[in-house]
Order: sequence, then C-alpha cells, then structure tokens
Amino acid sequence: MKTPVFDNFINKALDDEGTIYRYDGRRFIILLGDIPIIYEEII
Repeated sequence: MKTPVFDNFINKALDDEGTIYRYDGRRFIILLGDIPIIYEEII
C-alpha cells in the first residue's frame, strides 16, 4: 500500500526533474541529476 509520504516523495522527485529509473513493484531508483536515490516501500 502506498502512503502519502511515499507519493509525495515520488512527486517531489518528478517535480525536481528526477527520473524514475526502475520500478519493480516496491523499489524505485530515482535519478536526481547524477545522484541515484533508492527508495524501497516498506510493507
């Protein structure tokens, strides 16, 4: 289940022109410029 914090995190990355590099159901790798941010949703 996605949480508001999770959604806000993703939306902020997109607003900052970040790129979601991979999505496998729970894990996102977001590139903000050259900085990769790995976010794994905790269930």
